[in-house]
Amino acid sequence: NPALRGAVRRWLPVVGVAGAGWVLVGGLLGLLLGLAAGGGAWWWLRRARSAGGGPAEA
Repeated sequence: NPALRGAVRRWLPVVGVAGAGWVLVGGLLGLLLGLAAGGGAWWWLRRARSAGGGPAEA
């Protein structure tokens, strides 16, 4: 299903960054830092896509 693949490609990096922050720091602070880092990754990827390039070109 192409729609599902597109959704996974958009959200998997964000979820990965958020999860990594939670795992590396741990606890409530890690959860908050992970969510902040995931939001930053989402913003960066969205900005790169709107500029017409991929994440490597941003």
